[in-house]
Amino acid sequence: MAIQGLTLGAQRDLTNDMLIKGIIDSVTTVNQFYQALPFKGIQGNALAYNREEAGVDQQSLVNVLRTGASNINKDQQRFTRHNTELTTLIGDAQVNGLIQAVGSDYNDATAVQVAAKAKGIGRAYMNLLINGQQGASVSGPQFGIILSGTPTLPVAATDSLPSAADFIEVIYQAAVRGNHGAQYRRGSTGSLVDVTRANLEADFDVALTASAGISALVIDGKVHAGPFGGTTTGSIAAGTFTSTLTAAGVAVYNEAARVVHGNIGFDGLATLVSADQDIANNYSQGSDAQINGDNVLTYLDELVDRVHDKDGMVDYMMMNSAAMRKITSAFRGVGTGFDMMDVKMSSGGVMQVQSYRGIPMYRNDFIGNSGLAGVAGGDGGNSTHVYVGTVDDGSLSHGICGLTAQNAAGMQVQKIGAREDVDAEITRVKWYAGLAHFSELGLVRGTLD
Repeated sequence: MAIQGLTLGAQRDLTNDMLIKGIIDSVTTVNQFYQALPFKGIQGNALAYNREEAGVDQQSLVNVLRTGASNINKDQQRFTRHNTELTTLIGDAQVNGLIQAVGSDYNDATAVQVAAKAKGIGRAYMNLLINGQQGASVSGPQFGIILSGTPTLPVAATDSLPSAADFIEVIYQAAVRGNHGAQYRRGSTGSLVDVTRANLEADFDVALTASAGISALVIDGKVHAGPFGGTTTGSIAAGTFTSTLTAAGVAVYNEAARVVHGNIGFDGLATLVSADQDIANNYSQGSDAQINGDNVLTYLDELVDRVHDKDGMVDYMMMNSAAMRKITSAFRGVGTGFDMMDVKMSSGGVMQVQSYRGIPMYRNDFIGNSGLAGVAGGDGGNSTHVYVGTVDDGSLSHGICGLTAQNAAGMQVQKIGAREDVDAEITRVKWYAGLAHFSELGLVRGTLD
């Protein structure tokens, strides 16, 4: 029997470190979903796994045969290969020595600051859970920036853009990593040439012809088709090199930066949900509250019924406060109340959450912007998206599962010590975390707009 991954609340019960317990309490109060999401410890910094594709009826993979028949079905279930890496969520709590010395036992300055860092890490993970690395407002080091659109790369790097020379360097480092003697194809029918900085600079902005430009460049086993640059001026040698990237250039840079520097964050549910499981809302809203409410609840039924990977069992609904209000209004419109269910908290207490058809409804205001002050998300502005799905049961084949480092599982606290130049003590709070999505059939998204 598979062993289910630990939730953060369960990890609290297994540790005797009171500071760790306090940190986990701080995280789980950020979002109720931490009480339900399992975390699996992994060796290494990434997990490779197969994901079951949506759109395949397993009944079509078998036959019902007469005695003696030989046409046995040999079709296979389709899976796709995926890889997800751990990322580091980290913050240092620095407390002045005098403040710590005069503080009371009831308001320990270090504990307050460490708890604040932990809560920030918890909120950052919930943001990444939905919006992923593209939606998270993070800025990495130089060469680690995620690009979008078709930007013009400057001569000198900025906080948001690498220089054109840096672009070439990242592409070069990624192409030759683990592949000494790497080559790319020059022109659509041209020859293979060595991956060098000079060759890349000369070819990456050239319009693709039979014998010029980059038609195929391999990064981490993936083939990227050029051209990657548009308007280009100057040269690297002269220190005047600039270039406007194409969409292909942005894609190859982001992939190369991931290979060279690792991911900034990880893909969230907004990216992981498949097109087949992104269900349109075809129910119109009018002036009759009862009809409107019935339409909303019927649509929720449709979303629930599309979750198949646990034979129809559904573990969660997740939405922002705007969607929660719409569902509550729908219950009032049809003249009925909504159910509540008990969820055990890490502190040992019981928390009640709203539920529908026995499925707990968790609030996450990083799903779009619910209109609350100070709350912003990257998943469609004021959208009222609803995510419905399952969590993994330890078999690594169902729904979603949080990932953490096996040898440093969960939230870690590290006492760095005194600063050399300031009377202050530093305590580091960090979490090596990621997210895996094992089955497309275990995640559905709808919208109540």
